[in-house]
Amino acid sequence: MSEKNYSVIKAELDAYLNDSVANKSILPSLLNASLTDLIDSLVSRINYVVHRVENLTISTGVVTIDLQSSNHFNLTLDENITIQYTNAPSTGYNGTYCVNVTNDSTGGYTISNGSNVVDVDGIADFNDGGDSEFQIWLYWNGSELIKNIVNL
Repeated sequence: MSEKNYSVIKAELDAYLNDSVANKSILPSLLNASLTDLIDSLVSRINYVVHRVENLTISTGVVTIDLQSSNHFNLTLDENITIQYTNAPSTGYNGTYCVNVTNDSTGGYTISNGSNVVDVDGIADFNDGGDSEFQIWLYWNGSELIKNIVNL
């Protein structure tokens, strides 16, 4: 799969097609290569739509969510955690993510926000109250990650 991003491939394809139309000389092999790069780039962007489930781990009280690896996660909570993220979508893109949380038998843990994570209700910390299962819904609005907790 090509390492070029969508806008670079589209610009190259547009330039090639404009030049080829002007000269009445479209070379099928070059057109095929450009279209293949464009399709590969578009297919790689579909990752944000696919609901591939990834298991999250806690490392020294921190859960790091890679926003490019999936948009649906599972987490077993067995200590207080801080949520942070990596690999946010490019500016201009939005994304929705869901974390299914299952407590261990103790429960009552606190979920705190890392940098650029804000709560929909303005409450920065959340104590799950010992519920055995709940969901954390996250929305990337282009500049920050907005968190909302939903009890099941």
